[in-house]
Amino acid sequence: MNIRDFMRRGACSLMLGVLMCAAGVKASPETSREKLKAMYNANVRWEITDAGFSGSSQDGSWAGKPMLDYACSPELKSVETAAKAGDYEKADAEQLACFRNQYSRPQTKPVGSKSLRVAMWQDNIFGFDQQLSVLSEFEVGKQAKDLDIHLSSTGSFRDGLTTFMLMGRHKNGVVSFVASRDSSTPPILELQFHDGGTLGLEAVADAYIRHGTFSKQNYGTAKTLEVCNSGLKTGKAFDDDTRRTFIAFDLTGADDKKIKQAKLKIRAWSDKSGQKMLMFHVRPAALDEAEFTWENNTGYLYSWEGLPGGVHWDQLEGAHSQFPNWTQRLYWLATLCSAPCPMDSPPPMGRRRGR
Repeated sequence: MNIRDFMRRGACSLMLGVLMCAAGVKASPETSREKLKAMYNANVRWEITDAGFSGSSQDGSWAGKPMLDYACSPELKSVETAAKAGDYEKADAEQLACFRNQYSRPQTKPVGSKSLRVAMWQDNIFGFDQQLSVLSEFEVGKQAKDLDIHLSSTGSFRDGLTTFMLMGRHKNGVVSFVASRDSSTPPILELQFHDGGTLGLEAVADAYIRHGTFSKQNYGTAKTLEVCNSGLKTGKAFDDDTRRTFIAFDLTGADDKKIKQAKLKIRAWSDKSGQKMLMFHVRPAALDEAEFTWENNTGYLYSWEGLPGGVHWDQLEGAHSQFPNWTQRLYWLATLCSAPCPMDSPPPMGRRRGR
């Protein structure tokens, strides 16, 4: 199957689904393929031709605009040349070869405001943007130090409780630590407003969660919070050693439109030097220290970084119950889109059914 056929069948499947819903047809073994095809043919008259997909040329210029943006990738030059010559069989073959060889090409360095999000995506760290937004990447050493973590965006902050999550950048099983709000050096969120004013907020709640055997264990009273991205030995997105830290602040009265910049001040250290961590703003924001566990806060972030098998598409142990639905619909591809971050609008997946 070539790329054009794949798109055509995908579009047909989507249209069939719409027509079935509109006609009240339920998917079942009794619903014959012939009946569905008849419904589609009766309602749709659309086909992507070779010229419509790859473009048609006249005197070296496009007479029919292609669906592919050849300018975005030098590797598509051979496809463009074949299409302009009217040799669509060769264009299909060149395009297939391009996609087959895409993983052998050097990775391009992502640029722009979403560079960190794209870098995560390239490393098989996937998050559902409707539920979380990456704010910063920082490094922790073996020596305990006070860190000022500048947050890249405050547009996702909301009046009321705001919660941040810390996760290990690399799946190396190294444990890092953060002093909790019950310690002598609690986390502080420092806000600077456009009018020149500043506000320092102490954390109102914090805890870390641990997967697997410890998924029901509560660490809400721990004086030291723990972070660990593990699963390399087991080949999983997370295992018994996986730990994530959550820190909540009360931003009641602090309008995000008036916030010029923000930074999180924490005291942190690690078992090994040079350990990188990622910071996210997460939804839902509620953090009950007495009840907070991995089991009731499975999260929306999954890491296969460093695993040769890459992403798993089936249901994961310890993952959100809707994980298969989200992966099949490719919700995390929003990281590569130019559209505004979905965090700017109410999350459509906020209800946690099926648990």
